[in-house]
Amino acid sequence: MEEAEFLSRLYNLASLPSDDSRFEDAAGDIWQHRVNNYDWDDDWVFYDRRFDMMNGDDDAFLAFLCETIHPVVRPDSSEAERICQLYNQYLRNDGFQIVEKNRLSGKPIFIGRYVGVGVTPAASAAKATLGGTDPGYLFQQVTRMEAAVGSDPALAIGTAKEL
Repeated sequence: MEEAEFLSRLYNLASLPSDDSRFEDAAGDIWQHRVNNYDWDDDWVFYDRRFDMMNGDDDAFLAFLCETIHPVVRPDSSEAERICQLYNQYLRNDGFQIVEKNRLSGKPIFIGRYVGVGVTPAASAAKATLGGTDPGYLFQQVTRMEAAVGSDPALAIGTAKEL
């Protein structure tokens, strides 16, 4: 998916101004500088004032991350899950987490949420008990349980038993 197509899932690019006088809107800018000339750095979107990723709203940034692993954008579920785990490793330090909200054609749809930065006794006990286990696997299972508690309690209980 080209960048303008991806970003149009989150933003109305036609309503965002152009930074290039030759174009009317952000969609034109993106096409010119990322497709036609390819003269913007790969991380340009994080520094573009129109999207305000670096200093903007946490919810908007989390929505951006979740969109990068949406089944329409990234059809490979295992790749999306791996990227989600990577995101969560970094987000955890700031008290955020990306979790599965529901499914589309059997593939997960994710949402971001604030979970806080405090240590929970249950997590500490599990960490002590399962110290030699792969942390990525543990985090995946805990994330699955937390996401399923409200929508699919049987899945949460079954995952807990398996873990």
